[in-house]
Amino acid sequence: MGGAAITRYDGERFTTYAEEDGLAAGGVCAINQDRDGDLWFASGHHGISRFDGRKFTTLTTSEGLPHNEVYGIFTDPRGDLWFATHGGIGHLDGERFENFTTADGLASNDVHSIAFGDHGDLWIGTDGGDVSHFDGRVFQTLTVEDGLASNVALSVVLHEDGALWITSNKGVTRHLPATPSPPPVRIDAVVADKRYQSVETVSVPSSIALLAFEFSAPSLKTRPGQIVDRDLTYSESPAQVVVDVHLPYAQILWGVSLILAILLAIWLGLRLVNRDRGLRASNAELLQKTRDLKEANSKVEKANRTKSAFLANMSHELRPR
Repeated sequence: MGGAAITRYDGERFTTYAEEDGLAAGGVCAINQDRDGDLWFASGHHGISRFDGRKFTTLTTSEGLPHNEVYGIFTDPRGDLWFATHGGIGHLDGERFENFTTADGLASNDVHSIAFGDHGDLWIGTDGGDVSHFDGRVFQTLTVEDGLASNVALSVVLHEDGALWITSNKGVTRHLPATPSPPPVRIDAVVADKRYQSVETVSVPSSIALLAFEFSAPSLKTRPGQIVDRDLTYSESPAQVVVDVHLPYAQILWGVSLILAILLAIWLGLRLVNRDRGLRASNAELLQKTRDLKEANSKVEKANRTKSAFLANMSHELRPR
């Protein structure tokens, strides 16, 4: 199969389809059939063509494909399509594309082959980037240092015994993943205003600009609360430390002093208000007593005048005539 056309044989005769029939321009380098029975063709430089038995439909980067140079088309156990391209891998779930590139952790954007594991994971053979292993969340990479014959992986195939076979420009490599064993992880120290070693709880001031955690684990790939090893096995027990962030002690002292000053001012103000109320009450009471005294004095004076007048009359009447 090659050139700018494809040929179909139905058991009796051959039928050829070319660009004038709707096939994408350029040579065809891969064919796959989806769960609906439609055929997909990968062109060298012009995207992918889908044939439903009647007509061709071509999809390119305009429809979401990561790159128009497509090397392979693969179907996962769910029936979704995956495309190996010169610009990463494209995943088509039947409705839309989801693409993965080196920005997501893929070893190289030049992808040749894809194989699917029993747990929904992908093995991805790349040109110059070794082999990537992807579980839908994290990418890990097998390299020449791990035993690959070359960093150019032309095709990857999973055997029923779990071994991964990788063909390259320098031979074939068989990789048997290790038996999954959750990796241990622990937080050794928290570095803030100083180094807090082997603690479960640490209290640091909010003025600290950087907070760092020193941890021990067999892999540097991390997810929130977890460590991921080279075989994409996740730690079961998260490493945790409680960080209590408080205001700097100087600010706390200043804040306490301010609160005390405010409370003192309120207390003094209340005392002044109460004293003023007491003075007003005392003044009112004194004024009332003064009025009462004046009124009593006035009555006494009136009584004295009455008494004087009475005595004067009596004295006049008692004089001898």
